[in-house]
Amino acid sequence: YQFQASDPVSNPLSRYDYGPVAAQPKHVFHWNYVYELPYGYGRRWGASAPRIVNALLGGWQLSGIGTWQSGTPLTVMAGVGQSPTGAAANRADRIADGRRDHSGLSLDEKALQWFDTSAYRVPAFVDASAMRPTRQFGTAGVGTVVGPSFFTFDAIAQKNFHVAERYKLQVRVEVFNPFNAVMLGNPDMNASSPNFGRIRTSNPNYTPRSIQLGLRLDF
Repeated sequence: YQFQASDPVSNPLSRYDYGPVAAQPKHVFHWNYVYELPYGYGRRWGASAPRIVNALLGGWQLSGIGTWQSGTPLTVMAGVGQSPTGAAANRADRIADGRRDHSGLSLDEKALQWFDTSAYRVPAFVDASAMRPTRQFGTAGVGTVVGPSFFTFDAIAQKNFHVAERYKLQVRVEVFNPFNAVMLGNPDMNASSPNFGRIRTSNPNYTPRSIQLGLRLDF
């Protein structure tokens, strides 16, 4: 998606804003499941187990829901000066690929520099001697940086107890983010920022691991 202003034939202005849709990940995978443990009265195993064992281990149902999605496309901005059209914002120049190999890197190392920031720079002035100089159009395309992927998973274990003919007690254990996986937010995309390329926040949809117990009485 790189645009070269010096070559309008092979890179026409009509393609300057061509690129992936902002904030739209390329891959999204949702899943959910419901599974009844095959242990307890009326099940494959434990049909003749003692009542106390069946009460503790039999009849449990496991369920869960999760999402995994790839990172969203991000655009590197210049951060200072305006473009020749007078727009308040301008893109940076892209002088190299900019992708960084994250293999073997810790979460802190990824957050310190998500991509190769040396591949981007603030565009030069059209006329530096002008009273209010404007900058050239940045050559960085739309969505040339892909942000961190996102993963979330919640699990539930529940069991029904028949207290009497008319009463049923349901016990639920809900675990949100059981793996306590930290999800990174997007990096700073301002080429003139001292934190350019760094990730300083977690994903806004990230929640730390938490456990919730619930009781429900049907009558």
